[in-house]
Amino acid sequence: MNATDFVRKFFGILNANTIPYPSREDGLPWTEYIGKCLDVVAKSCDCYVARRRPASAGRGESGEHLLIDNMFFPLKDAKRLKSNWYGGDPLVLPTAVVESENGYDMDRIAYCLWKTTCLRTPLKVLICYQRDAEKVRQLRVHLEQVLRKGLLADSAGGEVLVIIGDDSLPEKTTWEEYFSPFLWNGASLSKIRLQ
Repeated sequence: MNATDFVRKFFGILNANTIPYPSREDGLPWTEYIGKCLDVVAKSCDCYVARRRPASAGRGESGEHLLIDNMFFPLKDAKRLKSNWYGGDPLVLPTAVVESENGYDMDRIAYCLWKTTCLRTPLKVLICYQRDAEKVRQLRVHLEQVLRKGLLADSAGGEVLVIIGDDSLPEKTTWEEYFSPFLWNGASLSKIRLQ
């Protein structure tokens, strides 16, 4: 799966309206909604998503590995990973990692991007939000600087995808208008055009 495929599948799931979604202000339910969407994206790629799930709370199993919100693993490895995470033979690399940050703080968002770029995986995804179009633009520029100055994406290999939601848009806005997907091309975050 590459970045463009991920974006197509992600928008396809959102547009299908098969998963009921809460308003963004609800916080945790929104996070769970995005998680359910990622489960469907993963399934369409023959993957399983390892992440913190409400059902595992209080049982000592976070489901979250390396403090990464979502890790995609091939389905063929999922049963072994879920039952024997610390001792499987052999442990496998994720096919994609996805961090989702609901807050608007640009430095916190940059930290989440850094977490994804520290991993050796073919696809690193950050899903985040800003208050309006100008803040989306400022965040994109800020993240470009972070990637460029730290040589983050260049040394880790794989594609870096940043998806930014604009919370100023009305509820009837299409997902393609709400979310702007950007792919790191080695110099800047370029908007992905799906048409």
